[in-house]
Amino acid sequence: MLKRGRFNVLLCAAGLLVLVGAAFRDAAAQAAVITGKVVGRGGDPLGGALVTIEQYGVAAATTTAGTYTLTVPPQWTKGQTVMLRARSIGYSPALRQITLTPGNQTVDYELRFDPMTLDEVVVTGVAQATEVKKLTFAVGHVDASQLQQAPGVSALGSLEGKVAGVRLLTGTGAPGGEPAIRLRSSTALTSPAACNAPPCGSTDAPGPLIIVDGTITHHGLADINSQDIDRVEVVKGAAASSLYGSNAANGVIQIFTKRGERNPDGKTVVTVRNEYGQSFKPYGMPWAMANPYRIDTVGTYTDANGATVTNGDYISASGNLIGPLAQPSLKPDHIADHPYSAFGRPVYDAQSQLLTHGPFYTNYISIGQRRGNTNYNVSFENTKQEGVLILLKGYNRQNFRVNVDQALTPRLDLSVGGFFGKSNNNQVAEGPGAPFFAVTFIEPNINLFAPNADGTPYAAQIPHVLPNAANPIYTLANEQINTDRSRFTGYGKATYRLFDWLSLEGNYNYDQETSNYTDVVPKNFLNARGRPTSGNIVKIDSGGRSFNTGATLTSVRTFQLGSWNVRNTTKAAYVYEDQTKRVFADTGIGFLVLKTPEFQAVSRSTLSPGSRDITIRNKNYYVVSGLDIRDRYLLDGLVRWDGSSLFGADSRWQTYYRVSGAYRLSQDFHINGIDELKLRASYGTAGLRPIFDAQYETYEIVGGVPVPITLGNRNLKPARSAETEVGTNIYAGVLLLPQGDQGSDPAGAALGGHGVPERAVAERRDPAGEDARAVVGRDPHGSTRRVLAAEHRGRPDAPEDHPAQHRAIPRGAELRRQPGRHPDIQDRSGGDVRRDLRDSHRAQRRRAVRRSGKGGSVGPRPAVEPGQRDHQRGRLRRAEEPVPHPRRAVHLLHRPRGARGRQDRRREPRLQRERHDIAPVQEPRGVRPGGLGAGWAHLQRDAAVAVLRVPRPRLRPVEQAGGELRG
Repeated sequence: MLKRGRFNVLLCAAGLLVLVGAAFRDAAAQAAVITGKVVGRGGDPLGGALVTIEQYGVAAATTTAGTYTLTVPPQWTKGQTVMLRARSIGYSPALRQITLTPGNQTVDYELRFDPMTLDEVVVTGVAQATEVKKLTFAVGHVDASQLQQAPGVSALGSLEGKVAGVRLLTGTGAPGGEPAIRLRSSTALTSPAACNAPPCGSTDAPGPLIIVDGTITHHGLADINSQDIDRVEVVKGAAASSLYGSNAANGVIQIFTKRGERNPDGKTVVTVRNEYGQSFKPYGMPWAMANPYRIDTVGTYTDANGATVTNGDYISASGNLIGPLAQPSLKPDHIADHPYSAFGRPVYDAQSQLLTHGPFYTNYISIGQRRGNTNYNVSFENTKQEGVLILLKGYNRQNFRVNVDQALTPRLDLSVGGFFGKSNNNQVAEGPGAPFFAVTFIEPNINLFAPNADGTPYAAQIPHVLPNAANPIYTLANEQINTDRSRFTGYGKATYRLFDWLSLEGNYNYDQETSNYTDVVPKNFLNARGRPTSGNIVKIDSGGRSFNTGATLTSVRTFQLGSWNVRNTTKAAYVYEDQTKRVFADTGIGFLVLKTPEFQAVSRSTLSPGSRDITIRNKNYYVVSGLDIRDRYLLDGLVRWDGSSLFGADSRWQTYYRVSGAYRLSQDFHINGIDELKLRASYGTAGLRPIFDAQYETYEIVGGVPVPITLGNRNLKPARSAETEVGTNIYAGVLLLPQGDQGSDPAGAALGGHGVPERAVAERRDPAGEDARAVVGRDPHGSTRRVLAAEHRGRPDAPEDHPAQHRAIPRGAELRRQPGRHPDIQDRSGGDVRRDLRDSHRAQRRRAVRRSGKGGSVGPRPAVEPGQRDHQRGRLRRAEEPVPHPRRAVHLLHRPRGARGRQDRRREPRLQRERHDIAPVQEPRGVRPGGLGAGWAHLQRDAAVAVLRVPRPRLRPVEQAGGELRG
């Protein structure tokens, strides 16, 4: 019976496996599988590009070879037409219309390079991820490549200078210090609160609203690792930050950390970065090396008190010696003309004794991968920053972060992540009595390294006790100030697509921090007079946690309004915020025993405890909707209702709103050289929440009786900011390059070898049908220099014997500067002209040197017998002369007015030798100067033209397609 039972179980299991296999086979047969390849410039594969069907939320990432495989579930393969989008960082997205049917189909993409990042997507302040060119207000965005050029210890330490209107204010140069961030300018007459005792309450910190991976953070960014940041988005005023209501009048900064979503599919990306450096004192503060005091200049003698006086000793008006604890006597004229080094007295540099070359280093490792429906990124960082003060251990921090995204089903996505950071900061006091303050009062005749009377190092007693003077090194060696801090952040987000046009998102974000601050001055600590003190101890333990959770419904619909295509995006959301902060502090004065830094060792009569407990809750609702009409008319509006426990009891709810619009003129009016022209206007309101104590009536115990200190305000409202933002965005087909250096930068040495302060690469189209590219620069003399190239576009008079000669720089090409190399001329359609013309550079340089001489000429050069000098090269080309033969490259080089004769012969060879920094450019045969527009004749003024004969470059075959010559 047992064997029969086992046989039945095995038989049922086998049948079940057969049914499941058949079901999977049927499902797979009905699914649509889309494969293809995504390439960029020159046909290079783009790894990590995303191919998506947005209306269904399905996506796939390309491998390192640029290939992808996208599987669409059977329920969506009913023969409907959808848009398949491919997107990669730095490239414009491409759309393909496909029909979803069961089976396999292939869709390839060739993405166009986007140097203006017009197609970059932002999500801050808008209803849904929106391309930059379709924003109705200003949003700054910085990616990781910009932040990592010089990464800061704090998360946003390197943000300044990369977004207009962003200022970082560093209140202290101490290791581990976090800069205060200001966007545009202050939006209030005073700060929300003043906090002088560390650590400050979280609601007391002014500045913009900070959001990290959806977590509204109130605990600062000192714990966040800058190398984990993938991108930062910044909105700077109420017109843009209205979406965040009563907490956003100072602007909003949203930080997104790395998640591995942009990695090539199936590839593990490991990043290791190690940095080491030292902090140096750039310059010293000037010192007064002479004093205005009475000193002995007559020689050694015994004063009236029996003390021996020697040259250089401080004396009184009666000639008596002034002891080390008494104030020196000023001369009648009060002129500081007695050098401290007089009579062989030693002098010291107190600043050099206090400061050192403090090292700092960072060790960082990150591992990320994307495989199928899963992507993740894990990172660890160790940071050490000692600072410039001797005997100070400085700041030490360790961070760990993990982010994971998983598509559970075709309709359900899940994102989770966590962060843990731990730091220790051995710091110093600030303000009066602090080391940096005290050292400025130390006279040059005081040696900070001298021992005390009992033999302990660093003499605490300051001779003649000038006001505020103290030995900062003794303080650093004996007073211990430490802050131990830990931070934990976790979040989870789920997105469920209810319908193809409607999605539901829920999120929970948690942030917790603890901080332990200790300041111990030991028993028998010596003051500036060398007298022992009883010492003191201060401890502040603080902890806080905050979380925000919410639900969001997002609708994306496309419909026809007559003949106009209209896309509407509407989002309705609920956000709940909860924040608590607990602080316990105690101070004790006068240790009773040595080397016991605890409150048990302090007299209880001197203890001064204190505590603080804060709870803040906020409920927020908002609706935001945007219209995209014909891809050119953009409208946006929102309404938000905020309720907060920080508001007065009779003013719990506040309303904020925004109305904005934009018109993309470049969609209707084509302007040469302008890629995008947009007019925009926005009006919005935002607020600042009051501090916790503001609405309450407070009391203080005086003589055992509560005494009111401040009156309550039941009508307390948040600060309100209203802003009108009007502007225009012009994205020209111009790529500005940094100033060149003819000694080290080949790109900057181009166009004649002079340092070109500003150059640009522009594209224009002339009436005759040629697409011209110009490298434009202004030299120190103010003259314009250009390298022009034209591409023939199917003209009827085109010669057919050498069609490849008519492709000089393809339409859509760009000049891309690479440090240490000549610029690349790249074809956005996939061709690489620079690679084709590379072999001609040596021949060009040889001919440039051989043909250097007086001036230059343009047009067909008359035949010159071997050994015969060409005397016509010094004249300028006339307007009726044709453009040179396609084998020649035309370079316009600056030559000042009136420059003639030997001066030209001396200067031009140098210009010719450096001309190889620009890739040779060809002109079409038979094209006259007038065909390039009126600007050609204008460029002839104040310019000498040199013609270089170069060998015919090896170009790829040209195909005739659609009336155009395409490589």
